Amino acid sequence: PDISFSCGDMMSLDAPDNSLAAIVLFYSIIHIQRDEVTRVLQGFYRALQPGGQVFLAFHGGDGELHRDEWYGEKVSIDFRLFQPEEMEEYLEAASFDDIRIVQREPYDFEHPTQRIYIVATK
Repeated sequence: PDISFSCGDMMSLDAPDNSLAAIVLFYSIIHIQRDEVTRVLQGFYRALQPGGQVFLAFHGGDGELHRDEWYGEKVSIDFRLFQPEEMEEYLEAASFDDIRIVQREPYDFEHPTQRIYIVATK
């Protein structure tokens, strides 16, 4: 109960420089256009304290997926798939290091894409 959380726009993170210990992005980076990923990660780097970490989870693969229907509701949503090496390059371009990657196959009930988990340090 003593830990504070806040929501914001990852495209323009409203956090002071060196103010955050960690940033957790589970399946949210998939909504960012490829040409914006490095800039977004640079904003995370700026906001993290020295030694701070970013935790990412995303769908592995190439290209994009689109849905017009989800759970019986009409939607229009796009998801980007990333290869682990591609995301590692974005993180390195944003100055992160000590990048660790874990991959797993999808569970039977999940969309059939690999799941990629990455932790990187400022």
